[in-house]
Amino acid sequence: MLTKSTLRSRVKPVAAVCVLGIAAFAIAGPLTPPTGPVESSYKTLGEVEPRIAINATNTPGGVLFTHYIDKPGSYYLTGNITGEAGKHGIAVSVPGVTIDLNGFELVGVPGSNNGVFFITNGSRNFALRNGRVRNWGASGVDTATYNPHDVEITDVHASNNGAAGLYCAARSRISRCVAANNGTDGINTSARAVIEDCSVWGNGDHGIETAGHCVVRRCEARENVGAGIQVNVFGTVVDCLASENTLQGIDAAAQTVVEHCTANENLSIGILAAAACTIKNNHVSNNNLDGIRVSSQCFVANNSSNNNGVNSALGAGIRATGADNRIEGNNCGFQDIGFDIDVAGNILNRNTATNNTTNWTIVVGNAYGPIVATPAGAAVNGNTAAAALGSTDPNANFTY
Repeated sequence: MLTKSTLRSRVKPVAAVCVLGIAAFAIAGPLTPPTGPVESSYKTLGEVEPRIAINATNTPGGVLFTHYIDKPGSYYLTGNITGEAGKHGIAVSVPGVTIDLNGFELVGVPGSNNGVFFITNGSRNFALRNGRVRNWGASGVDTATYNPHDVEITDVHASNNGAAGLYCAARSRISRCVAANNGTDGINTSARAVIEDCSVWGNGDHGIETAGHCVVRRCEARENVGAGIQVNVFGTVVDCLASENTLQGIDAAAQTVVEHCTANENLSIGILAAAACTIKNNHVSNNNLDGIRVSSQCFVANNSSNNNGVNSALGAGIRATGADNRIEGNNCGFQDIGFDIDVAGNILNRNTATNNTTNWTIVVGNAYGPIVATPAGAAVNGNTAAAALGSTDPNANFTY
C-alpha cells in the first residue's frame, strides 16, 4: 500500500531532475563581461525616424516659400501647415524627394500661391502622398510649370484651390486622389500620365484633363463645369463614371479608346469622340443631347444608349457626323432618334432600336444589314421555339 512517506520519496527525485534540467538550460554563457568600454545598444533618433521633418529648422522658407526643400531625401509633416499670402507652401528644387503629409493638411490663405510647387526644370522622381491640400490661391499641387517628369501622387485630397487641384507634368502617376471644388480643372496632366482610382467633382472647368497618350481608369467625375473627363490623342478611358457635368461626360480626342464606362445625366453629350476612336461596351443614358456622337473612322460596338435628348428634340442614341465609321452590336432606345447617320460612307450591322420617336435616320450612301421590324412572336412554354426575329441574316439590324 502507498503511504504519504512513500509518495514523498518517489516525488523528490523527479523534482530534483526538473530543477537540474532548468539549471542546465539557464547556463547560457560566460558571466564575465567583455573587455573595453561599454557601448549603448539603443538606436539614434535618425535611425528610428530616418526621414526629415518639415519645419522652420530643417526646411526654412524665404520671401516666396513657407518651406523650401533643396536636398534629396524623404520628408514628412508633424502637423498641419498654414500658408502665407504671396508665398507657396512647400517648394521643391531638387529631384529624389518624397513628401509624406502624414495625414495632415497644407492650408492656404487668401493671396497665397501653390500648396506644393516643384520649381526645377526637368527634375525627376518626386512623390507626394497621404494628406490634404486646400484653399491655396493657385493650384493645390503644381509639378507641371517647370515640367519635371516621373511624379507620383497618392492619397492626396486637393480641394477649394484657386486654380487646379493637381496640376502635373508628363509621366505622372496619380492614384486614389480626390480633387473637388477647385477653380479650374480637378486634375490636369501632361502627356503619358496615368490617373487611376480618383474622384473629381464640382471643379470650375474639366474634372480630369490630360494631354496625349494618357490612361484614365476607374475614376469618377461628377458635377464639373466643363467635361467630366477630357483626354487628348491616343488616350485610354476605362471603367470610369462621368455624370452630371455641364459639358460632355467623356470628351475623347482622336485615336482614343473609351471602354466599359458610364456617362449619364450630362448637360451635353454623353460620349463625344473625334476621328479614329474606339467606343465599346459603354452605357450612356439621360444626357441632354446625344448619347454617343462620333466623327469619322470610329469603331462603335456593343454600347447601350437610352433616354438621351432629355431637353432636346434632336437627341440621338448614336450619331455619326463623319464617314468610315463601323457601328455594330449597339442598342438604342427611348430617345428622339435611335441611330442618326448624317454622312455617307458608314456601315451598320447587328444593331437594335426600340421605342425611339424615329428609330433609324440614315442618309443615302451608307451600307447596312437589313433593318427588320421584328414580328410578334408566339408564346413559348417549353424547351424550343421557332425564330421570331423576321430575318436570319447575320448582319441584320432590328427594330423591336
